[in-house]
Amino acid sequence: MRFLAIIGGLFLVLGLTTPPAYAAAGHGCASPIPPAVPGTLINPPAQHGILFLNEILLAPHSTWNCTEQNTYSPVNDAWVELYNPQNQPFNLYAVHAALDSGPGTNAFYLPLGAAIAAHGFLTLFPRSNQLFTATETSTLRLSIAGSVIDEVSLPALPEEQSYARIPDGGSTWQITTTPSISAKNVLTTASSPSSTTASQASSSNDSANTSARQVDPSGAQSGKAISNGKTQAGLLDGKQPGWDHIATPAPPTMLASAPTASVIPSSTSSNALDLLHKLLLTLLTLALAGALFWCSKLFRLT
Repeated sequence: MRFLAIIGGLFLVLGLTTPPAYAAAGHGCASPIPPAVPGTLINPPAQHGILFLNEILLAPHSTWNCTEQNTYSPVNDAWVELYNPQNQPFNLYAVHAALDSGPGTNAFYLPLGAAIAAHGFLTLFPRSNQLFTATETSTLRLSIAGSVIDEVSLPALPEEQSYARIPDGGSTWQITTTPSISAKNVLTTASSPSSTTASQASSSNDSANTSARQVDPSGAQSGKAISNGKTQAGLLDGKQPGWDHIATPAPPTMLASAPTASVIPSSTSSNALDLLHKLLLTLLTLALAGALFWCSKLFRLT
């Protein structure tokens, strides 16, 4: 019995000391159950600009849903954040507020008690509804009583990066590497590989044009260049210049490729903690099974 008490104590300590995955990932989480909003709630009118789709994260790689325990999934942890720029809180459940992917797609209706505070946020997990997911596209719309009040076309989003309005409720959308669930949006972007490539190509062209320029027999620069490997006719006068006046082309400048920032984030420490947690639970379970088997043999002998 003393051995069983020790096993039970280890289970208790392990459960208390293992941090949740969202804490290990360094960010907060939101509950799929709408929080209570203080004050008198009013029904928002179905007009553009009354509410905004404010931030969307579609490729989670850590726990964003507070009901998840030390795990995550692309279904339960993908989220959509709404923002209320008005000075009064709104009752969104009463006006049948919903998300969908366009005409003819299945709607995700906001859950019972859904409300949003003045200048506040409300986070939703629409992929928890299988009907919504079945017709989901890259378009996301917010509607009130069947009237669309906001709409956005979503780009392909890397893991743990969100598509957000900067600032909150603004007209500019940006991909950010620091998602801020149920909080003010912050812009932190990775360097653009396309702009880096364009800069390298421009530098290479400038270097090639410079090295291709020729010097005429008098030693002065002729001002005409070799373009695409073809010699301009004005440079050929039928006379061979002296060897001391021949300009050898400069060796092409080798440009080191600038490292591009990876858009795939490194694995979070939550995975390691999950693995350790599962390993310890497996060992403890085996030990408990062995203890029970040993105790059963003792009872049979007695």
